[in-house]
Amino acid sequence: MGFIEAIGGILLILGLNTRITSFFILVTMFITIAFRPWDDTWSIVPTFFFFCISLFFMGFGSGKFGLDYFITKRM
Repeated sequence: MGFIEAIGGILLILGLNTRITSFFILVTMFITIAFRPWDDTWSIVPTFFFFCISLFFMGFGSGKFGLDYFITKRM
């Protein structure tokens, strides 16, 4: 799971395979939210934020700001 977070983050920054990468990050964050012990701290908030961001990118893609756009535009 650490591999997906590290490589997936780099791919999201570059905008490569955005929807596929977002799906794997979404699954990772969902598992973290579901199986993490809940306590009275705010430490779940970053995980939920990454979950929402990956859900957004999975639905909309990277748009004109990612390398996916330039690769598909050329073909």
